[in-house]
Amino acid sequence: MELEDIKAKMDKAKSPRVKSDRFDAFLEENKIEYLAREEYNDEMRTVVYRGHMEAAGSEQPTQILFDDGPYIMIRVLLAHEAVKEDNMGPVLMHINQLNDRYKAFKFLVDSAGNLCLSCTVIAGDDNFDPDMIMQMLMVILRSLEEDVPTFRAILAGASIN
Repeated sequence: MELEDIKAKMDKAKSPRVKSDRFDAFLEENKIEYLAREEYNDEMRTVVYRGHMEAAGSEQPTQILFDDGPYIMIRVLLAHEAVKEDNMGPVLMHINQLNDRYKAFKFLVDSAGNLCLSCTVIAGDDNFDPDMIMQMLMVILRSLEEDVPTFRAILAGASIN
């Protein structure tokens, strides 16, 4: 690695994490204390905020991921390793229906069988509005109030029409 490359990486590591720093100020100003911040020193300088959303009587683990890229990712875990071979078909059918209905976020099953909701917000350093993240969380929460009970029923083996 050349000296210029090392210097560039060191300069980048010292520069502010604009979006997450702005989000921190927003959280402090609005006295929002339920999100815990974790910084990583990876190539994209990721910052993860972890918390929970209470929806339909249960807490859903929630992450908000910031990095140096043009996106912010919101990820909500709806069911941990709950999608198995025997319920995969009904779960995927319901996910497809919901994904047709919702434009701002998508439901998915990851490789471990976790049922998740994922939302990508486009936000560069210059145009990031922290309130947009909170507004998206509210939209997601309203959806989960309706959708979590249906997912619970499907995962328990109920037939949903």
